Amino acid sequence: MFVVARGIVCALLIVCSVPCRAAEPATLRVSVIPTSVLAPLYAGIKYGYFKEEGLNIDLAPTAGGAIGIPGLVGGSYDIAFSNNVSALSAVAQGIDVQLLAPFPEGAADETAVIARKGEGIKTGRDLAGKTVAVNTNRNVIWLYVREWIRKTGGDPAQVTFREVAFPQMIDALKQKQIDAAFQINVFVIAAGKDPALEIVSFPYREVQPKVQPSQFLATRKFIEGNKDKVARFLKALKRGNEWFDAHIGKDELFSLVAEFTKLPEAVVREMKFQPVAKKVDADELEKTRDLMKREGLLKADVDVKKMIYAE
Repeated sequence: MFVVARGIVCALLIVCSVPCRAAEPATLRVSVIPTSVLAPLYAGIKYGYFKEEGLNIDLAPTAGGAIGIPGLVGGSYDIAFSNNVSALSAVAQGIDVQLLAPFPEGAADETAVIARKGEGIKTGRDLAGKTVAVNTNRNVIWLYVREWIRKTGGDPAQVTFREVAFPQMIDALKQKQIDAAFQINVFVIAAGKDPALEIVSFPYREVQPKVQPSQFLATRKFIEGNKDKVARFLKALKRGNEWFDAHIGKDELFSLVAEFTKLPEAVVREMKFQPVAKKVDADELEKTRDLMKREGLLKADVDVKKMIYAE
């Protein structure tokens, strides 16, 4: 009896003497593009919020948010940055994606139509017979600039839309390859400083001031099979959101955004940062859906409320 007991004690001592190893963090593959609205995600990574939730975030840079959804379906990504038009189109095609969380607000003030100064382009009516650059045809930028043209007296059918990558739009405009461009934040800032160019309008603001163009999303299949990981992701992201909101206008935020976007900090300081939206807004998503139906991007109704993930 004594020998057995002594053996048990020795075994316990041996087990206790072996260092305990923490469980390996779970990895989430997240597609991203270098845009300032992803600052809360990068804050969560930099300050260890995801690590504290036992998550390793494996970032996969892509050229645009629309690429994220095929990556979700193909298994390349678990969570994607994408836009509302791509998400609605996916659902209409039978791809069951769920919108997990919105981004910082302010898109209405960060994207603008720019044109050459002195050429009389002030409204959509002035673009008849002219060429407008968009990053992707039949997607979110294309959709909202067409509606802005319509709202300001023009006819989108009389305008040619040319796909041009955002970084090349200003050069194309100066070389008169296009007549106007719908640009995003950093390039709008550059255009505002260029004496040859002018900011014509802010289509989001004029068409739908509270639009939420982009969200994090995942497939319902992935969510249902990984509810704990998704919950931990959202918990850490919420802390990133809180950090972001608390640091608007502060050096730490400017430095963080400059670091992951590779932009000069002087440019970042001119960006307009606004707090993170508290939820994905179904009413705003419905407005986008209705615009898509008008433009023929959707043939049938989509129940947007079923697209919004509820923990």
